[in-house]
Amino acid sequence: MKNQVYIQIKSLQITKDHEREEIETNARGTYQEKNGSHYLIFEEKDDENSGKTNNILKFTDQRLHMSKSGLVNVHMGFEKGKKSLSNYQTPFGALLLEIDTDVVTLDLQEKSLSLHLEYELAVNDEHQAKCMIDVTATE
Repeated sequence: MKNQVYIQIKSLQITKDHEREEIETNARGTYQEKNGSHYLIFEEKDDENSGKTNNILKFTDQRLHMSKSGLVNVHMGFEKGKKSLSNYQTPFGALLLEIDTDVVTLDLQEKSLSLHLEYELAVNDEHQAKCMIDVTATE
């Protein structure tokens, strides 16, 4: 896959009250493979605040590490069958996230890749949602 890619991230959260929230992010970014890990690097822009967040996704077929810096700051780890804790810094304050990852799958093709995650999310020790994220990158 070439260095410059089009990245699409679709996330779905199903709350404990069975409400569904879907978010889609589209961006141009870069793809790299280094020492058995894959990287997607891109910038998100916030329409409301004119702020931006830099994103780095580092992943294999078993785990994802997501780093965000800028408007929000967080380092989140997703590893199949494991729980992790993260401090999520927002303009409105900090949140403690607990992530319990059920599924991580990676499909690599010559000109594209797909990454799928499923996890349970708790915020400040209270279960919030079942979450799914699909990341695709294409030349």
